[in-house]
Amino acid sequence: MHISELQRVLAERYLEKDGQMGELFLLAVLMEEVGELSKAMRYHEGVAEEMADVMFVCLCLANLLDIDVEAQLIDRYVKRSFEDVSSTWEDVSWK
Repeated sequence: MHISELQRVLAERYLEKDGQMGELFLLAVLMEEVGELSKAMRYHEGVAEEMADVMFVCLCLANLLDIDVEAQLIDRYVKRSFEDVSSTWEDVSWK
């Protein structure tokens, strides 16, 4: 399944309720999920599940904001060179 298809399925199931909750609510949920992912990585337990939760909330938020995540990922990270992408990561030590 492509990201765009997954995003469509999630929109069918969750967009109406997400719209009622609002983008700031979803942003707060995303921040909570990122915190849970951080904790999972620290303890090396449940990382895959927490990463899926982060992606789920990102896709739901993208749906609410009418953003095609697959197209954005392709434009920003597939069509550009590694050097172009990594040039924005000034604090990364392996650069």
